[in-house]
Amino acid sequence: MATVGRNDGLVLLDLGGKEFDSLSFASKLRDLSDRFVTLDFVVGSSYGVGESLRKRAQLRWGLSSLTFTHPLALLLTMEQVYRALKINNGETYQK
Repeated sequence: MATVGRNDGLVLLDLGGKEFDSLSFASKLRDLSDRFVTLDFVVGSSYGVGESLRKRAQLRWGLSSLTFTHPLALLLTMEQVYRALKINNGETYQK
């Protein structure tokens, strides 16, 4: 289990979190990257996460209202972060 650093930005994948389209997520990711050197992405267990972790998060991100396995949620998260970085760098990304 990894540790979230005291000065790290925390993005919590949470069923109750905010859902974004790709451009809005890219903008939010850019804002967080401007504030924090490191961003940690956390996917909770199948039992959820504690309230203290929810309060600690700078962003509670609802990846989808669908339920995914953890490996699939991680893959989708990596793809969306990659897409956001491409958008923020003004690069094309095939849809």
